[in-house]
Amino acid sequence: MKSATIGLAAFLAVGSSACFADDFVAAEQHAGSKLEFRLKPSFANATLSVVGPNNFHASTFSKSGAAAIDLSQFGRLDDGTYNYQLTASGGETVAVKMQLDNGRDKPPAARQPVGVAMSGTFHVKGGQIVKPDTTKPQRKDR
Repeated sequence: MKSATIGLAAFLAVGSSACFADDFVAAEQHAGSKLEFRLKPSFANATLSVVGPNNFHASTFSKSGAAAIDLSQFGRLDDGTYNYQLTASGGETVAVKMQLDNGRDKPPAARQPVGVAMSGTFHVKGGQIVKPDTTKPQRKDR
């Protein structure tokens, strides 16, 4: 009975966080040196940040719709692995637990949007974003 309870608790813990991540749908698209994420309409205020070889860093902000960046506008892209992070605020809100006096005439909002994030990697070769090679390596000694 105890192992079943622990298993159920683990399933609920993993399942609840996975459901939240599944709600954040951003379709990744790339062409040449342009990276774009199309957001669901319920998401807004997206920030897309990209880091790569030789201290490469680029960032962009979008109020709604899609977050896109043409990496070539920052100069020549070195071959290698690049990492991206996309953050946005969702349509869901949560109550602010502690209201602070910000010293302004209007008090701060009692609710705030829930933030969500996703990240990943992509590869650049010859200054262009390429799809990763998903084929299994072949042994040549056979």
